[in-house]
Amino acid sequence: MSWITTALLCGLFAAATLVQTRLPVGNLSANNLAAPLFAVSLAWRERGTAVVALRRHRRLLTATALLYGWVWLSALNGVLPVLSLRIAAKYGGYVVVFGCLLVLLQQRATWHRAQRTVHAVLVAFGILGAIEYWFPVFPFWQVRGQLILYPRVASLLLWPNQFGVLMAIGVVFGGALRHEGRLPTWADNATQPVFLLALVLSGSRNGWCTFAALLAVSTVVRVISVRRAAVLGLGFFLLLLTFPVPTAQLGLRGVPGLPLSKFAAGIAPPDLSHTNTPAQTLTSRLTLWRAAIAEIEQHPLSGLGPEGFATTIGPRITGQVGINTHDLPLDLATDLGLVGLVLAAVWLAVLLRAGDLRRGTASLPLLGLGLGQIVDCFTYDYTFIVFGLIFAACYASVPREAG
Repeated sequence: MSWITTALLCGLFAAATLVQTRLPVGNLSANNLAAPLFAVSLAWRERGTAVVALRRHRRLLTATALLYGWVWLSALNGVLPVLSLRIAAKYGGYVVVFGCLLVLLQQRATWHRAQRTVHAVLVAFGILGAIEYWFPVFPFWQVRGQLILYPRVASLLLWPNQFGVLMAIGVVFGGALRHEGRLPTWADNATQPVFLLALVLSGSRNGWCTFAALLAVSTVVRVISVRRAAVLGLGFFLLLLTFPVPTAQLGLRGVPGLPLSKFAAGIAPPDLSHTNTPAQTLTSRLTLWRAAIAEIEQHPLSGLGPEGFATTIGPRITGQVGINTHDLPLDLATDLGLVGLVLAAVWLAVLLRAGDLRRGTASLPLLGLGLGQIVDCFTYDYTFIVFGLIFAACYASVPREAG
C-alpha cells in the first residue's frame, strides 16, 4: 500500500465530512459524490484484485445488492417517496464505498496498512475533539455547526454520541493492533489518553457504555491484559469525575466536590444547558421506541420509506428535525419494514461468516459499532458510516493466512 493509497484513504474520510456543501441537483451534500469518488480511486489503484474480491465476496455482494434493492422498493412505497428516493440515492454512495473497499483490502499488506491508517485518523479525530472543547470559538467548528451541543464535543462527526462510540472503539482497536504486533507499545500508550479524554468530553453515555463493554470483552479474550484494562478503567473513571460535562451527564450536578476541575484556579464552568440526566434521556427514548413499534404495526411490510420516521414521526414527538428511532434494528424495521430488517440481518450473517471473529482488530470494531446503535442510530452521519464500512470491509477481508 503506497503513500498515494494512504493519502486517498485519508481523503475518503475528509470527503465524508463535506456535509455543509450542497450540490446544485438532488438536494444532496457534496460528500454524497466526493466520498464515492475517493473510494473508486482507491479501488482503481488495486484493480488487479477486483476479480479475486468478486469471487471471494460474491455472497456478501449479493446480500448487499438485495438489501439495497429493497431500499428502493421501500422508498417507492413510502409515505414521502420523493424524499425517500433521494435518500436511497444517497445510500447508493454507501454501497459504492463498501464495494470499493472490498477490492482495496484483498492484499495482506494493504489490509494491515489500512488498519493502521484508520487508527491514525481516529487519533486525529480525538485530538480535534479536545481542541473543540478548549477552543470552542475556532472558526472551523462554527462552519460545521458543532457548537449546538457545546460543551459536549463531536469533532468531525455530526453529533457527540457517534463521536463517543468511535473513541471507545479507538481504545480497544489500538490495543488489538498492539496485541497483534502492528502498533508499537509507545504509540498505543501515547494515543490511549487521547481516546479516553475525547470519549469523556463527548458526554456520550452511549459511548461510555460501549467502552465498558468493549474493554470487558477485550480483557476476556486476552487482547488487553487485566492490568492494562484496570489502568484504562481507572483513568476513565477519574476523567469522568474531573470535567463538568460528564458529571452533568451522569446526573451528578450539585454533588459536593464534583467536578474535580472546579478546584483548579481560573477555570470558569461551562454552560451545561445542553446536558441532560440519564432519566431524561431514557424517557425520550422510550417515547420514540413506542412510536416506532406503532408505525411498524401500521406499515409492517415495506415501512415508511428511508428516513420516513425521522421526517414525520420523530419531529412531531420531540419538536426537533431529523430525530430517528434511536435504535438501529427499530429504525430499519420502521423505515424499511420487516422485510428490510430481515434482509439486513441476512447481510450481517453473511458478513460475520466472511471474516474471523478471533481476529481482534477486525471483530472488536464491529462489536463496538453494533453496541453503539442499540440505543441510537447513526445512518445519517456519512463520516460515521465510512468508518463503519471500512471496519466491515476489513472484517470481511481478513487475510486467510495468519499474520
